[in-house]
Amino acid sequence: MYTIVRKNKKGLTLIELIVVTAILLIIAAIAIPSIVNIKSNAKRDVFLVNQEELEKKYEAHLALHEVGHSDVLFADFLHDNDSEVCLDDGEFRYVDGEVKCSIHSDEENDEEENEGGVPFL
Repeated sequence: MYTIVRKNKKGLTLIELIVVTAILLIIAAIAIPSIVNIKSNAKRDVFLVNQEELEKKYEAHLALHEVGHSDVLFADFLHDNDSEVCLDDGEFRYVDGEVKCSIHSDEENDEEENEGGVPFL
């Protein structure tokens, strides 16, 4: 009996392909949620920086013109400065010396409430 021994092994066996595919799927399962989380955190950070800048500009505007806050004045300020702070098209209001977004301000309050207590499961 003669056995055939191949010295030039070309290609991969089915088992090797399955193992490589499984490893790639595990890496993807770990990486994809991380990437999505990074994108949402970056979007939130951009909003917070833009919100703070808008607050400072509006307060400087009030001080420069020596006027007090009113909703009409704030709306005119937003229109005149073409301010696009919210990437999700939220509406802005000026409350207690802070610019608030109809979308993101509620999320910030939820995060602040959860930081001090027991984590929600």
